[in-house]
Amino acid sequence: MLVFPTTKMLLLLLIAALFTVALSSDENNCHLKPHRGVGKDFSQKFYFDSDWNHCFGLKYGGQGGNSNRFDSFKECLKCRYLDGSACGVPFGNPPRAHDYGSCDDETMCPKGSTCRYGMYVECCNSTMDAWGSSRYDATCPNGEAASVETVARTCLDLICEKGSKCVQVNPLFARCCGGKKRGDGIAK
Repeated sequence: MLVFPTTKMLLLLLIAALFTVALSSDENNCHLKPHRGVGKDFSQKFYFDSDWNHCFGLKYGGQGGNSNRFDSFKECLKCRYLDGSACGVPFGNPPRAHDYGSCDDETMCPKGSTCRYGMYVECCNSTMDAWGSSRYDATCPNGEAASVETVARTCLDLICEKGSKCVQVNPLFARCCGGKKRGDGIAK
């Protein structure tokens, strides 16, 4: 015998769904493009870039903006997904030579690329991969200490602490360099 849900049951499910959406509407929307807001009361915030699966610095103006804005790098990390590419950047990588293989196989990846293990074996553009990985380096290109967590796409989005300065370390990233040894590099 088939049992169909009653109208009351369907109405309760609809109300529960709407209530859930209403509760989640104030949560950070990790997929929104960054928005610096307006105003001149600048502070260091962070936004999640879903293409990169990474949190970047955001120089926030103090008013407006959108919900893809976090007070700390750690808070921003809640948006990160666990899977994804093993390559340092989400673009510019050659296609995989084989669906399955080993990085021990020298024919796995074309010249100019590096073989990486992730969810599967990937070929990563060597130059772009090095630039992407530089966001984790302990030092800046000039040898000074680099901020640990805070990386931005450009210096327009970083507020560095006294004694350190923003350096565009490569075409993809800017970091606070100098100042405290391996601190977060951000002015408090």
